[in-house]
Amino acid sequence: GGCPQDFSDLVSYEEGDQVLVNDIVLQCKEWPYSVYCNHEGYEPLGPHSDMAWAIVGHCEGTISPSSSPVFVSLPDHNGCPELFDSNVDYRASDKVSTNIDGASFSLVWQCSTDTHLSRYCPQFEPQAKLNLGWILIGHCVGTMSPTTAPNFFQLSEYGDGCPN
Repeated sequence: GGCPQDFSDLVSYEEGDQVLVNDIVLQCKEWPYSVYCNHEGYEPLGPHSDMAWAIVGHCEGTISPSSSPVFVSLPDHNGCPELFDSNVDYRASDKVSTNIDGASFSLVWQCSTDTHLSRYCPQFEPQAKLNLGWILIGHCVGTMSPTTAPNFFQLSEYGDGCPN
């Protein structure tokens, strides 16, 4: 038993997250409605709350302690791709990095291969309240190693030139 944490506009909520407002428990709705859980005006019990949040009950007290957290290690990508640039038209599978204030590493993100989600990559920076289109795939330090130069080979001429 017990109650979830009070709603805070400083927290980024996702599908399934529960909050407490005036002893009422609300749950962030499933996609695509979950994108509204972090928008002004859609706060639990706010003017448009029913678009983002479902009332699931009421409670008093606190939730009993849970086990220690388990941390997942993000893979090292051996150098960082270019930093996210809001002027670039990103496509599915494109990779970018974002800096973290005070950290000695950056995060690596990949634009979703899902047709519907990848269209959001040029519109939303990774790590914003909404990670629409972006998937966190690892961390990096420095720059990516250059790849080998492409090899070109001469094509032989065919016939008497190009057709009209």
